[in-house]
This record gives sequence, structure tokens and C-alpha cells, in this order.
Amino acid sequence: MPLDTSTTGVKTTVTFWMKWNGINNVMPIGWYIHDIWMVNGDMGFNTGNGDIYGISSNGLANSWHHVAVEFTNGSVTNNRIYIDGVEQTLTQRRRTPNNSRARVDSEFRIGGWSINTAYDFQGFLDEVRIYEGSLTTAQINTIMAERHACDEPAVDHYEIIHDGNGLTCNVESVTIKACTDSACNSLSSESITLDLQATSASSGTETKSSVTFDNGFGEVSFNHFTAETITLSIANENINASNATVCSDSTGTSCDMSFSDSGFIFDVPTQTACAISDEITISAVRKDDTSQQCVPSFSSVDKTLKFWNDFDNPSTGTRSITLTQNSTDYTLANTEGTAVPISFDANGEAVFQVTYPDAGQLTLNASYDESSSSSASDLRMEGEHQFVSVPAQLVVEATESNANCASNDANCSAFKADRRRLQYDS
Repeated sequence: MPLDTSTTGVKTTVTFWMKWNGINNVMPIGWYIHDIWMVNGDMGFNTGNGDIYGISSNGLANSWHHVAVEFTNGSVTNNRIYIDGVEQTLTQRRRTPNNSRARVDSEFRIGGWSINTAYDFQGFLDEVRIYEGSLTTAQINTIMAERHACDEPAVDHYEIIHDGNGLTCNVESVTIKACTDSACNSLSSESITLDLQATSASSGTETKSSVTFDNGFGEVSFNHFTAETITLSIANENINASNATVCSDSTGTSCDMSFSDSGFIFDVPTQTACAISDEITISAVRKDDTSQQCVPSFSSVDKTLKFWNDFDNPSTGTRSITLTQNSTDYTLANTEGTAVPISFDANGEAVFQVTYPDAGQLTLNASYDESSSSSASDLRMEGEHQFVSVPAQLVVEATESNANCASNDANCSAFKADRRRLQYDS
């Protein structure tokens, strides 16, 4: 660089934006052996002598800050630092500087110093500029106030999709989407890394899983071994969203999940409208106190469960699911639930089939309340699974008169010449 590297007292100013991730022992910028060093809570000028003349780095991590540093050839104590447009009071925080090294150089490195590749900066740096001479406070604030359009990866918000309930003995899965618009009609194509966190009374806030995905969404599986309500959230994402995280459960927008020690497990495959499904196995399970695994909750017994469905997409509907069990059909209510007697085998399992005469996305729910039976103890068991019903066929019908073509010959008015418009409904 065409800078005065030898004249004592000559000043050179470097300005830049910095988002440091808090990793210790790094350098955002540096010359050959004169640099800005961040180590053990300190930030400032270093001359390769284990020295720092500067400030505390407290409060600088994990957010953007504008930094201006003024280097003075031959005199570290004449240097200056501005953070977010405000000049800082500097002190000698580590050892003694070597002023013979306190000079700018023709080689300049962003994210370290040029003598070697050590002390790599951790985080983001932007708009790095080098000025010959000193800058006034007004000039530094003018530079800081400049705005330039950036082609930053855009994430409008993250969305956590879950079913609202989980079992303490079973792995629970949720889907996380990186949405680029408020309606989540489009997803980000960037590589996304983030943590799924859960907050509960028993464990506080903990990371359940870390996930990386590059197709706009990712599946996350985790366990929670205590029967309680947890609140899901996202943290440590590599691309910040413009808006708050959104949650979608089976009934609304809650981020809460209720975990129980017992419940039902079943999986409804993708259905074809109006066609009866394959056999679906429902398992009644509870957590074993020793192994923490799921074991049968019922064995060789008949229980009356309640089944109902929720309309997810579209959110309303007029058709009902028909559940078939032991050759008997039950038309399910949409809200309160329909009582269905279920015969569980020795493994706590039973089978049923479903039919839905429409297309859409639905959730099938099951519940059992022991307090309504002859047992004196209270037991509430629940289970649900979201599934999709696809159209059985696409039907196209002409709407013109004589569309059925009763004459059944070429004179029928329903026939059209080539390239003539045909009126139809689908």
C-alpha cells in the first residue's frame, strides 16, 4: 500500500464494521506486526509483545459495531479508538508496547495480521477502509452513518411446526422453516445453521438439537423425559431473521408442547380421497420408570377411545373422516370426538382404517380418559398425527348444452372444430 511507513508521528486511520462472535484471541485487522488484538476481555493496539493499549471488549460480542482505529508511527500511546462514533479512553491493559514495531506497513490483512495466519478473526467484518492521516470525530460519524445496499441472505422469519404434544418415552420431531416472506410461501435457499431450544420448569432453557439445512427447511428430533409443558424457540442462527419466530401447532400458533408419560402412537399415511386406507396400527404406551422407554400401557383389553379430526389446510371443511374398526364404520366428529371401541392386543396395539372423501391436510386425534371408566385413578392419554389426502382424480366436464352428446355422432353440437374454444369446468 502507498502509505508512509517510516516517518515517526504520521497517522493512518482504519474504519470498519465488526460483528465479533465472542471467540477469544483474535485480530480483526492488522499490519505486519502492528494490529488490533482481542484477548481475555481486552481490545486494542498490539505490537507483538503480548501488549494491549486499548479498552475492555465487554459488550462488543454478537452485534454490529462501527470501529475506527488511528495508528501513529512510532508511538502506540498516541493512537486512538472510536466505537460507534464515540472516542474511547485508552489504557495500557497488557504488558509494554514495542514502539519500534508500532508502524503501518505495505501489507495489510483483514481478519488477522500479515506476519502469519494466526489469530484469525471470528465473526463478520464489512466496509473496511484505510485513510492516510487522522479523521475528526465528525468525519468518523459521517462514515458510520453511510448506508449501502447489501445482497444479504434474506430470512423474513423462522417457523417451528409441531403437533403440540409429545411423549416422554418417545422421540419427538418438529420441522423448522426459513421463510423469505411473511406468509412463508417461499423458503430460503441459503445454508442455515441454528439451535432448537426448549424452556421448561425442570431444566430451564436447553438446546435440544443443532441442525443445518440448505433447502429451506429441516427436520429436528429430540427427547424430553419429564411430563410438563415446554416452550420451543430458536437460537444461534447464522442468518438473522427480520421478524420474530413463528410457531404452528395442530390448533394454532403456540410454541408450547405438552409432554406426557403415556399416550397413543399412530401414523396415518398419505391418503387418496374416497379410498379406504391400509391398516393403521395404534399403540397405547407409557414410560417405563427404569428404562425410560415406551412399554404397552394396555394389554389384551377393550377400551373406548374418542377420535376426531382438525382441518389444517384448508382450515375449514364440511366432510368427515370415516374410521373403520372391526368391520364397523364410525363417522368422526370434527371437535368433541366420536366414541370408538378399540380392542388392544397383548402388545398394546390395535388396527383401524380411515377414509376421507376430500383432499386436504388434516390431523387425526385420539384420546382416552380413564376417569370416565370404572377405574378410580385418573388417566388422560392423547395422540395425534397429521396427514394429507390427495385427489382421487381430475374430472373435466363440458358446460355447454348437449354436452352429453345424446346423438352420439359427428353432428353433435358438443363437438368443436380444431382451434375453437371449448367451455368446461374442472
